Amino acid sequence: MLDAGERAELLAEHLKQSILPALHEITTRSQGLSLGFFCVLLYVTLKQFEIGFEGQPLREISSSIGISNVPRHISFLSDGTPKRKGLGLIDLAQNPEDRRLTLPKPSEAGIELMTAISSRLLHQPAAELRRPKPEAIEALDSPDDVVKLKKVDYDYFDPEIFEGPGDQKSK
Repeated sequence: MLDAGERAELLAEHLKQSILPALHEITTRSQGLSLGFFCVLLYVTLKQFEIGFEGQPLREISSSIGISNVPRHISFLSDGTPKRKGLGLIDLAQNPEDRRLTLPKPSEAGIELMTAISSRLLHQPAAELRRPKPEAIEALDSPDDVVKLKKVDYDYFDPEIFEGPGDQKSK
């Protein structure tokens, strides 16, 4: 059993090595991203398959995460408005079955940010960096069938695009 001083030291070390570098990724890559906006981005990233297949309306997203005014958050995370430029972290698409529904999904920039954050928390590349191709997703019957996709059904990312300025290897 650790005493309070040892626990405090371990926590401080964890914060210094993982949490602070992850927060640094957020602040340097997406200035103006508040905690509420980040929560919406995180939810959209984690639930992108359910949102895409089920066409989850924004009001359901709002009730799921307990944040009001999710459409405003989604607008700022995507292209923004004529008065306020968005961050480009989310792409919006119309639901092909119900054109009244707008479906958010992480953009390439959103995926890059979330992967960089995850990599900082893990102290290594988060995973094999890939995203299912849109045509592969459309061919599935349900979100659970994602596990059946083959390697050719994905686009892959180079992990070096997620390195921060201090990560450059000396040449």
